Amino acid sequence: MGFLKGEETIVATGEAAGRMYNMIAQGDGSDPAHPYIQVRMESGDMPKAEADRLW
Repeated sequence: MGFLKGEETIVATGEAAGRMYNMIAQGDGSDPAHPYIQVRMESGDMPKAEADRLW
């Protein structure tokens, strides 16, 4: 599976609040316009170090 795009978005103030992690991956040989896998995690009140470890 090829890695296409990854991003981390801070959606609230404070180190632990509302950190959102996204990864979008494209399967090899599939139509790049449609099939993909998206993984998302919202860490909420979890400390940043723990959220990074779980991700």
